[in-house]
Amino acid sequence: MQPQSPQVTDLPLRDIHLPDAISWWPPAPGWWILLGMLVVSAVTVYLLRAYYLSRRVKRSALDELESIRYQYKQTRNQKQLAEQLSILMRRASISFHPRSEAASLTGKNWLDYLDSTSKQPGFNQEAGRLLISAPYLPADHTASKETAANAEDLVRLCENWLRVQPYVNKKHAA
Repeated sequence: MQPQSPQVTDLPLRDIHLPDAISWWPPAPGWWILLGMLVVSAVTVYLLRAYYLSRRVKRSALDELESIRYQYKQTRNQKQLAEQLSILMRRASISFHPRSEAASLTGKNWLDYLDSTSKQPGFNQEAGRLLISAPYLPADHTASKETAANAEDLVRLCENWLRVQPYVNKKHAA
């Protein structure tokens, strides 16, 4: 007699099973790296923008000062120089510091304030006093050699003051 071969149904075999569907969570490591790079990029852009904007007021004031300096070299008009510098310094001080500190100051109090917010006081000396005296000069007044030196000193004094001011905080920005 011949040995009987086992039938397929008699063997203890299991049916073919397909693998489970791939889950979307947790993502593959490449997605985590991409997410990390996006977060770092967004934070970097935010910080660079804040850095740029905080320095915009100072850059703008220094650019305007250069324009005033150039115009003075062309005209030699001290009255115009003092008026423009006074306006610039007032606007800048209101931008750099709380409005309540500087907006209402005039005369010697204004010069004292400028000296107190500067590392190199000099507004209460001859050159700095031009800020309060030169606007009252005659309209056609041009600088003599000795007063021209004071005007140049005043421009340098204003430039030094602008350079040492703190960068603008959001609470001071209007």
